Amino acid sequence: MIKKYRDIFLLIIVFAIAITINVNISAVFINTVYTVVGIMFSIGLGVIVTFNLQGVRNKNIIVFFRNNLLKLRNSYIKYFVITTVLFLVDNFFRESKNNIKEIQFKNISLNFDISVFVSLIMFFCILYFIYNFILLQKLNDDIYDELNK
Repeated sequence: MIKKYRDIFLLIIVFAIAITINVNISAVFINTVYTVVGIMFSIGLGVIVTFNLQGVRNKNIIVFFRNNLLKLRNSYIKYFVITTVLFLVDNFFRESKNNIKEIQFKNISLNFDISVFVSLIMFFCILYFIYNFILLQKLNDDIYDELNK
């Protein structure tokens, strides 16, 4: 439940930043960041899929780890799919020269740049993938250390 609120909070923050920052993000930049997202996704998913619980004898611990790895795998896939959809949306609006939307709120006019929004979401995904990759490596080391005391 907290994770859902975390994602909504993140979207609100990213949206707020996207309407306040006035930078020009090129298609090359978006493509490069998306490539990095794809690489990080591949590395992270590879680590998740090949995570080794060999030597762990406690069935409850094995079930616990497998369930958490399954949740992590699904989360990786969810964030990559969201990033891919946003990348395609950005490309669509960029090609139609309509990637900046004007938002009217009472007497205030704000510009929402889809490219800035997509870039920020991609950076979040990269950080998320890196953070979980590091945690998985630490977990693997902790399991190894515990089994080889």
